[in-house]
Amino acid sequence: MKRLEEGVVIDRRKTAKAKVKLISTDLEKKTSIVQLTIHEGRNHQVKKMFMAVGHPVQNYTAIATLSYQSMMCNLENGAP
Repeated sequence: MKRLEEGVVIDRRKTAKAKVKLISTDLEKKTSIVQLTIHEGRNHQVKKMFMAVGHPVQNYTAIATLSYQSMMCNLENGAP
């Protein structure tokens, strides 16, 4: 998790620092649920970040923050 917080290199570029929180771990299934907060969104970035640290992603749900939704709304309305 520390590597994700510091940023990892994917596609020859280092990602910005991320906020990482372990939500739960299932030792029987050898899986964990992790909350990852990022401030950029390159193509398949989350999956690539976890692959870079040796933890492939089975599935994930993306949740946009209010500031991200506002930015998208501004772009759709033609704001610079």
